[in-house]
Order: sequence, then structure tokens, then C-alpha cells
Amino acid sequence: MPLPRANYVQAAAIAFAVIGVGLLHYLTPLQFRHWHDIIQQLYFFPIVYAGLTLGCRGGLATALFVGLVQTPHIAQTWGPMHSYAVGQILDMPVFWAAGILTGILVERERKQRAELARTT
Repeated sequence: MPLPRANYVQAAAIAFAVIGVGLLHYLTPLQFRHWHDIIQQLYFFPIVYAGLTLGCRGGLATALFVGLVQTPHIAQTWGPMHSYAVGQILDMPVFWAAGILTGILVERERKQRAELARTT
């Protein structure tokens, strides 16, 4: 079953947000580690938004896309900032959990609303 057009627009907006955070991450000089830590947390916004609007699959897909976008940055920082790169890798399961759990909760809520609408 094809997705509604609105979902494609939302998916594109989410992808642009992830790419935007990724570019911000890449363009920030490595000596500003505190900014890298803050920027790293910005990835949660598109992940949670995807879970809210596109459900569990959207949240997980966005979290996986974040991992893909981060991979070159992790490779770049592996030598000079090894502990930071390990921290980025360890953040990935947290991103996955955020996307999956947000999606699951939203899907349950939608199911309950539909059931309530059907019974009233």
C-alpha cells in the first residue's frame, strides 16, 4: 500500500533535518568538542518527530539514517578523538530506542483512538 503524499513530504523534511544536523556536525571544527556534544543531541529531534508522524518504522528508519550520516564523522574522529568516537557509536542504540519507542507509543495511541471512535 503506497504512502500518502503527506508522508513523503514529512519524510523529505526529516531527511533534510538529519542532513542539516550532519552538515553542522561536520563543519564544526574538532577542537570545539563541547559543540559536537550538543550537536550530537540535535539528532533526537528528527528521530522523535519521525516516530510521532511516521510511526515505529519511520522512527527506526530515521535513527538508522542518522547512523549512516554519522559514520564518516566517526571515522574522521576515530584517531584524534577516540573516546568521543566511541561515545558516538554508543549513542546509536539510544537513537534506535528513541525512534522505536516513540513510534510504538504513537501507534498504540492511534489504535486506541480508532477503537474508541468505533465504539462511540
